[in-house]
Amino acid sequence: RPVLPPAEIYLPPEHLRERLNKQVRIDVVPKGQEHAVDLGTMPAPEVPLNRKGEEPGTSLRHFLASYKGSVLIAADSAGRREALIEQLAGAGGMKPVMVDGWKDFLARDERFAITVASLEQGFALTKPALTVFTERELFGERVRTDRKKRVGAARDPESIIKDLTELSIGSPIVHIDHGVGRYQGLVSLDVGDMPGEFLTIEYTKGDKLYVPVAQLGLVSRYTGTAPELAPLHSLGGDAWERARKKAAEKVRDVAAELLAIYAQREARQGESLSIDRQMLEEFAATFPFEETADQQAAIDAVIVDLAAPRAMDRVVCGDVGFGKTEVALRAAFAAATAGKQVAVL
Repeated sequence: RPVLPPAEIYLPPEHLRERLNKQVRIDVVPKGQEHAVDLGTMPAPEVPLNRKGEEPGTSLRHFLASYKGSVLIAADSAGRREALIEQLAGAGGMKPVMVDGWKDFLARDERFAITVASLEQGFALTKPALTVFTERELFGERVRTDRKKRVGAARDPESIIKDLTELSIGSPIVHIDHGVGRYQGLVSLDVGDMPGEFLTIEYTKGDKLYVPVAQLGLVSRYTGTAPELAPLHSLGGDAWERARKKAAEKVRDVAAELLAIYAQREARQGESLSIDRQMLEEFAATFPFEETADQQAAIDAVIVDLAAPRAMDRVVCGDVGFGKTEVALRAAFAAATAGKQVAVL
């Protein structure tokens, strides 16, 4: 392919400036400068919930009392919204109405509302008179803009086999209807005068099964013993069906046992911990990573468990680097600030 020189692909800086100078330009300048036009927008005022020398929520309460417009608080997630509602109620009895989003807020014309919206900064408008505060602005020192995304934490385990390049020839794989065989690569076949790509699975006696790529959802990785020791099934045999029936019976037995165990646990009286949401949020702000959706769901569930009047029983599972320690540390912090001892193994 011919290679074009940079001058034919990119504009030189002086030519770019020449073109831009021919266009209408808008400069954002401080209010009050000559020829400046007030567009009726401004940053949200500083009203941190916790300011030294003041009762929690004093600044926000004073702002709400004097402000003539509507106020919306944007929380980072549903769990944080619930935590904020608790903190606002404890900081002078402030009770924002929950709305579904921006359109719902405008349609309902609420004086003080809260929603879930991950905004970087709040703002204030003069027409109509309304102010939006973000969660991080209310907490002052809580700034999440520089928190790093956790690499790989959002990967869906079910999608791993969708990338066929990760399968090597001879790897054991499982077809939901035919059992364990060995992957033999992709082949192109004409079926009914229609060409297509097929996954080849070899079973005992050299029998082969061709699975259309469109039906890849029927195939999964083999996760039993070592790959070289995987027990292969016969295509058309009944060993796989017997194994499935036996596994189903075991699942029913385990399910019945678990139901009995959980019924006993639900009947046991636990101890409800008093969660200091404000301190917990300040503690969480010190972590360098932004929570994934699954991680945030686990955090919210654990805090709800700790505050509930029943015996807690929860296992948090995740691969290395997926943030289990951060969930555990939040739970430990919540228990310790409630006056309980915590053991970390």
